[in-house]
Amino acid sequence: MIVNLLLVEGESTGRINLTAFWGRRLRRLAPASLMVIAATVGFATWLSSSVEADRIRGDAVSALAYVANWRFITAGQSYDQLFSSPSPLQHLWSLSIEEQMYLIVPFVVALVFVRGGGRRALGFIFLLGTGISVVASVLTSRHDIVYYGTHARAGELLLGAVLACFLGQRWMSFSRNVARACSLAGLAAVGLIILLARITDVGSTWVYGGSLVAFAALSVIAVVGSIVPGFTARMLGWSPLVWVGRISYGLYLVHWPIIVWLNEERLGFGGAALFAVQMSATAVVAVLSYRMIEMPIRERRVLRRPGIAGFTFVAAAVGTFAVSMTVLSTVEATPDSKVEVLSTLPRASTIAPDPSNGEFDGSGPINILVIGDSTAENIARGLADVGDPEIGVISGGVLGCPLLPAMRVRDSVVGEQDV
Repeated sequence: MIVNLLLVEGESTGRINLTAFWGRRLRRLAPASLMVIAATVGFATWLSSSVEADRIRGDAVSALAYVANWRFITAGQSYDQLFSSPSPLQHLWSLSIEEQMYLIVPFVVALVFVRGGGRRALGFIFLLGTGISVVASVLTSRHDIVYYGTHARAGELLLGAVLACFLGQRWMSFSRNVARACSLAGLAAVGLIILLARITDVGSTWVYGGSLVAFAALSVIAVVGSIVPGFTARMLGWSPLVWVGRISYGLYLVHWPIIVWLNEERLGFGGAALFAVQMSATAVVAVLSYRMIEMPIRERRVLRRPGIAGFTFVAAAVGTFAVSMTVLSTVEATPDSKVEVLSTLPRASTIAPDPSNGEFDGSGPINILVIGDSTAENIARGLADVGDPEIGVISGGVLGCPLLPAMRVRDSVVGEQDV
């Protein structure tokens, strides 16, 4: 959509105003994200240990600079931490990639347009970029880089740009049979997207071999099916779904911090009831964000009625403080240092189980078994790539692997949980 809007602007006015484009993007994305980041830092101050609060403040700075995805890579906060110790701002990695693309793609569009290139030339450029992104993801052995890296995820966004360049407004001239086929293909794509979302998680290894772009291709098919006349367009045009779409940005921003902090330990119940509370809280906050923050600023009503801005800021600050104090009163104070927690644990009576030595004659091949989580899996790959070719490497890594089975752990962010 963004690329198509830029192309329509260039074709109708003869120029592309990048400053105005970035101003619109800033009004659309920044206000609500700033409020969520500020509220999250406030909650972290009350609900987390000093170590965790410092980490979350670092995450906040990177999110403000739209480089959160690279922070999670360089700081070692890999994708499998979604199972163990997630940051309440961890979901903003995708917004960071989106904003990075918003800096680059408009430049490319404007440059090609100025040089006299049309939609077709631009489409091939974006298609080439998609291919390079797929190759980069296939050649990257670390799953966390494939998951968070801009170069590995850019292909998914560029595929949408390819659609904008080659399709444009041509869908309006489709024949009835072509439109019907597109609608059916879109419906099938929607069904497959729902199925894959249900059976796939971040630990599914098949995702990291270029399949993310294939998933994006399903989204492209679904988009085409939703804009041509037919059942898919009517289904996706159902008013409740349209309403969800209107507040989808707010839902995206607030759902993860709410899930992280409104957990079973703090509320005292789990299952369907916990899910209902989390989703209800997410919907309420998203609606308030849409009505009181996002739309007034997008429509510039804040400038005409300054009282709204002041009221919104004060209401958000008071609400954040009140909720954080209410939740704080229901949980135990968190120690400032994990060392204090470890010091309270009883000492083990034995250092290790009685050792037993196996026997071998040394004539067989040497194999190394590497066990652990995703880090162990990456180590095994590295050993296999650069190690002695006469030594076999067997990977026993399990994504999100806990230290022991059926173990209950307590984390300062997630709380107490079975792993």
